[in-house]
Amino acid sequence: MKPVAWLIAALLPLAGGAAASARLELQPQPAGAQVELCFAGEDAPLRYELIVELHGPGGVARTRQAGEARGDGCPVITRLGAAPGSLIEARLSWQRQGQAQPAIERRLQLQLGTEVSRGTPGYRLSGNSSGVCCRAARRCWNSAGSWISTS
Repeated sequence: MKPVAWLIAALLPLAGGAAASARLELQPQPAGAQVELCFAGEDAPLRYELIVELHGPGGVARTRQAGEARGDGCPVITRLGAAPGSLIEARLSWQRQGQAQPAIERRLQLQLGTEVSRGTPGYRLSGNSSGVCCRAARRCWNSAGSWISTS
């Protein structure tokens, strides 16, 4: 066997076909965000661990999801409820054929909504003089740090 052919034959099992890829997205949504984790280009099982932290007015919430994914697909698509101004951080650690792949990190700072005050048409902040409203959810985040319904 020629040296080049031998080298290709030796490296082929390590290549495992087309390289796998991972995609981690944080998208703002009304009253929160959507987390989406997708894999592509691999038939062998991929192991993953996804940690999401939500930093909001009530403190820090942390979730962890781990598992195995095979083939193309999105093992994680979830919505998070979060107050305007909250920070969401996500970190993906994953392995392909037992080998650690580069971690992926994403951050999303949710924007504050429209400031409203008593008397703004279509919105009523029960007992409060101001707050932040999410028009799509028809709810407001008041200065005391809790959701209230709008009328």
